[in-house]
Amino acid sequence: MQRADRLALRLRAHSPQARLQLLQRRQQDAGRQLRARMTRRKDVHVGSYAASMPRKVPRR
Repeated sequence: MQRADRLALRLRAHSPQARLQLLQRRQQDAGRQLRARMTRRKDVHVGSYAASMPRKVPRR
């Protein structure tokens, strides 16, 4: 069963207020995950622009 199908089944089983809370929680979690990914990405690219470019000539 797909994740979206499981979510739909879970939403139908809850009251309207519980559905809203579940969707809000999922949206907040998605935002946290996105921020974590962006933070990790920034940490990787701390060096200079030239250092991030691929080299045409190998280092000696």
